[in-house]
Amino acid sequence: MNKRIIIIPVLALLITAGARVTIDMGVVPIVLTTFFIYLGGLLFGSKTALAATALYVVSGALGLPVYAGGTGGIERLLGPTGGYLLGFMIAAFTTGFISERGNSLIRDALALLLAAILLHTSGLTWLYFYSAEAWQQTFGQYWIFITAETIRLTVILITARIIKKRWPNSGWIQTG
Repeated sequence: MNKRIIIIPVLALLITAGARVTIDMGVVPIVLTTFFIYLGGLLFGSKTALAATALYVVSGALGLPVYAGGTGGIERLLGPTGGYLLGFMIAAFTTGFISERGNSLIRDALALLLAAILLHTSGLTWLYFYSAEAWQQTFGQYWIFITAETIRLTVILITARIIKKRWPNSGWIQTG
Protein backbone atom coordinates (compact mmCIF):
# COMPACT_ATOMS: atom_id res chain seq x y z
CA MET A 1 0.00 0.00 0.00
CA ASN A 2 1.26 3.46 -0.85
CA LYS A 3 1.57 5.26 2.49
CA ARG A 4 0.90 8.63 0.84
CA ILE A 5 -2.76 7.61 0.49
CA ILE A 6 -2.93 7.75 4.28
CA ILE A 7 -0.42 10.52 5.00
CA ILE A 8 -1.87 13.16 2.62
CA PRO A 9 -5.41 13.35 4.06
CA VAL A 10 -4.19 12.96 7.65
CA LEU A 11 -1.67 15.78 7.17
CA ALA A 12 -4.38 17.92 5.52
CA LEU A 13 -6.59 17.31 8.58
CA LEU A 14 -3.74 18.33 10.90
CA ILE A 15 -3.23 21.50 8.86
CA THR A 16 -6.97 22.17 9.20
CA ALA A 17 -6.80 21.57 12.96
CA GLY A 18 -3.92 24.04 13.10
CA ALA A 19 -6.13 26.66 11.45
CA ARG A 20 -8.47 26.39 14.44
CA VAL A 21 -5.70 27.67 16.72
CA THR A 22 -5.83 31.34 15.82
CA ILE A 23 -4.59 34.56 17.37
CA ASP A 24 -6.44 37.49 15.83
CA MET A 25 -4.00 40.16 14.68
CA GLY A 26 -6.37 42.16 12.51
CA VAL A 27 -6.08 41.46 8.80
CA VAL A 28 -3.71 38.46 9.04
CA PRO A 29 -4.06 36.08 12.02
CA ILE A 30 -1.32 34.02 13.59
CA VAL A 31 -2.27 30.37 13.10
CA LEU A 32 -0.82 26.99 13.94
CA THR A 33 -1.42 25.86 10.35
CA THR A 34 2.19 26.38 9.33
CA PHE A 35 3.41 24.13 12.15
CA PHE A 36 1.98 21.11 10.33
CA ILE A 37 2.90 22.40 6.86
CA TYR A 38 6.57 22.80 7.75
CA LEU A 39 6.67 19.60 9.83
CA GLY A 40 5.01 17.70 6.98
CA GLY A 41 7.73 18.87 4.60
CA LEU A 42 10.52 17.80 6.93
CA LEU A 43 9.00 14.40 7.70
CA PHE A 44 7.26 13.36 4.50
CA GLY A 45 9.04 15.22 1.71
CA SER A 46 8.12 17.77 -0.91
CA LYS A 47 5.52 15.84 -2.93
CA THR A 48 3.54 14.55 0.04
CA ALA A 49 3.64 17.86 1.91
CA LEU A 50 2.65 19.78 -1.22
CA ALA A 51 -0.22 17.38 -1.96
CA ALA A 52 -1.58 17.64 1.60
CA THR A 53 -1.26 21.43 1.63
CA ALA A 54 -2.88 21.72 -1.81
CA LEU A 55 -5.73 19.51 -0.59
CA TYR A 56 -6.18 21.90 2.35
CA VAL A 57 -6.07 25.05 0.17
CA VAL A 58 -8.41 23.65 -2.51
CA SER A 59 -10.85 22.33 0.13
CA GLY A 60 -11.07 25.81 1.60
CA ALA A 61 -11.44 27.45 -1.80
CA LEU A 62 -14.34 25.09 -2.52
CA GLY A 63 -16.10 26.35 0.60
CA LEU A 64 -15.20 23.83 3.28
CA PRO A 65 -14.62 25.63 6.60
CA VAL A 66 -10.93 24.71 6.90
CA TYR A 67 -9.27 28.12 6.95
CA ALA A 68 -8.50 30.21 10.03
CA GLY A 69 -11.55 30.75 12.19
CA GLY A 70 -13.46 27.95 10.46
CA THR A 71 -13.92 29.89 7.24
CA GLY A 72 -13.72 28.86 3.62
CA GLY A 73 -14.65 29.99 0.15
CA ILE A 74 -12.92 31.34 -2.91
CA GLU A 75 -13.21 34.87 -1.50
CA ARG A 76 -10.77 33.86 1.27
CA LEU A 77 -8.27 32.69 -1.32
CA LEU A 78 -8.71 35.92 -3.27
CA GLY A 79 -8.83 38.11 -0.14
CA PRO A 80 -6.08 39.71 1.95
CA THR A 81 -4.69 36.39 3.21
CA GLY A 82 -4.65 34.74 -0.23
CA GLY A 83 -0.90 35.23 -0.60
CA TYR A 84 -0.33 33.31 2.61
CA LEU A 85 -2.64 30.49 1.50
CA LEU A 86 -0.73 30.17 -1.78
CA GLY A 87 2.53 30.58 0.12
CA PHE A 88 1.59 27.56 2.23
CA MET A 89 2.08 25.37 -0.83
CA ILE A 90 5.42 26.99 -1.67
CA ALA A 91 6.56 26.51 1.94
CA ALA A 92 5.47 22.86 2.05
CA PHE A 93 7.32 22.02 -1.16
CA THR A 94 10.45 24.03 -0.25
CA THR A 95 10.77 22.51 3.21
CA GLY A 96 10.44 19.00 1.85
CA PHE A 97 12.66 19.57 -1.18
CA ILE A 98 15.61 20.82 0.86
CA SER A 99 15.15 18.28 3.65
CA GLU A 100 15.05 15.40 1.14
CA ARG A 101 18.59 16.24 0.09
CA GLY A 102 20.10 14.99 3.37
CA ASN A 103 19.28 14.29 6.98
CA SER A 104 20.99 16.95 9.08
CA LEU A 105 20.05 19.57 11.62
CA ILE A 106 21.57 22.35 9.52
CA ARG A 107 19.77 21.25 6.34
CA ASP A 108 16.43 21.08 8.16
CA ALA A 109 17.03 24.48 9.77
CA LEU A 110 17.86 26.02 6.38
CA ALA A 111 14.80 24.37 4.85
CA LEU A 112 12.58 25.92 7.50
CA LEU A 113 14.20 29.34 7.24
CA LEU A 114 13.93 29.51 3.45
CA ALA A 115 10.36 28.21 3.49
CA ALA A 116 9.37 30.81 6.09
CA ILE A 117 10.98 33.60 4.07
CA LEU A 118 9.16 32.48 0.91
CA LEU A 119 5.84 32.12 2.74
CA HIS A 120 6.00 35.56 4.32
CA THR A 121 7.22 37.16 1.09
CA SER A 122 4.29 35.63 -0.76
CA GLY A 123 1.83 36.75 1.91
CA LEU A 124 3.14 40.28 2.28
CA THR A 125 3.49 40.83 -1.48
CA TRP A 126 -0.10 39.73 -2.11
CA LEU A 127 -1.31 41.84 0.82
CA TYR A 128 0.54 44.91 -0.48
CA PHE A 129 -1.17 44.69 -3.87
CA TYR A 130 -4.51 43.77 -2.29
CA SER A 131 -4.57 46.76 0.07
CA ALA A 132 -1.76 49.13 0.95
CA GLU A 133 -3.65 50.05 4.13
CA ALA A 134 -3.96 46.42 5.24
CA TRP A 135 -0.28 45.91 4.37
CA GLN A 136 0.74 48.87 6.55
CA GLN A 137 -1.36 47.61 9.46
CA THR A 138 0.09 44.11 9.21
CA PHE A 139 3.67 45.16 8.53
CA GLY A 140 3.54 47.63 11.42
CA GLN A 141 3.13 44.74 13.87
CA TYR A 142 5.24 42.21 11.97
CA TRP A 143 7.68 41.82 14.84
CA ILE A 144 4.94 39.75 16.52
CA PHE A 145 4.74 37.46 13.47
CA ILE A 146 8.54 37.12 13.37
CA THR A 147 8.64 36.25 17.08
CA ALA A 148 5.86 33.67 16.70
CA GLU A 149 7.53 32.19 13.61
CA THR A 150 10.91 31.94 15.34
CA ILE A 151 9.38 30.04 18.25
CA ARG A 152 7.35 27.84 15.90
CA LEU A 153 10.34 27.00 13.68
CA THR A 154 12.45 26.11 16.72
CA VAL A 155 9.80 23.74 18.07
CA ILE A 156 9.29 22.19 14.62
CA LEU A 157 13.03 21.66 14.16
CA ILE A 158 13.36 19.96 17.55
CA THR A 159 10.25 17.83 16.93
CA ALA A 160 11.38 16.75 13.45
CA ARG A 161 14.88 15.88 14.63
CA ILE A 162 13.50 13.74 17.48
CA ILE A 163 11.10 11.91 15.14
CA LYS A 164 13.78 11.35 12.50
CA LYS A 165 16.19 10.03 15.13
CA ARG A 166 13.69 7.69 16.82
CA TRP A 167 12.00 6.27 13.73
CA PRO A 168 14.55 6.47 10.91
CA ASN A 169 13.57 3.15 9.37
CA SER A 170 9.82 3.24 9.98
CA GLY A 171 9.02 3.63 6.30
CA TRP A 172 6.61 6.45 7.12
CA ILE A 173 9.04 9.36 7.19
CA GLN A 174 11.75 10.44 4.81
CA THR A 175 15.13 10.93 6.40
CA GLY A 176 17.06 12.41 3.50
